[in-house]
Amino acid sequence: DFGTATELFIKCNASTISYEAVVHACKERQSTHEELYCDMRKDSMFVCSTYDSCHDRETTRYGEFKEKVQEAELARKSQAVAVDKIQCFVQTVLQASDSDLAQEGEGMARLATCDAQFS
Repeated sequence: DFGTATELFIKCNASTISYEAVVHACKERQSTHEELYCDMRKDSMFVCSTYDSCHDRETTRYGEFKEKVQEAELARKSQAVAVDKIQCFVQTVLQASDSDLAQEGEGMARLATCDAQFS
């Protein structure tokens, strides 16, 4: 019957219009999602690039600083050995009493005692 066909046709058109509205809304959402994703990707690439360059720069600085500290450490160790040798010399040679010198030797023998302590 014509009435039923018209009713079904109207329902079909309403469904088609509703479907097209949903498709349009989905396309808008998809477009927004893609735009936001691309922005996030650009930001992520920028952050990663910044991190990488920062890491490289600071790694280089650390290496340079570590080398300087090791040089200073080595110099201080050498200074400490020199101070210890001087103290040994003062105690062993300069502050030795006549009886110490008579019993344990003089000059080079006493210096050899200091050298033996630091070898």
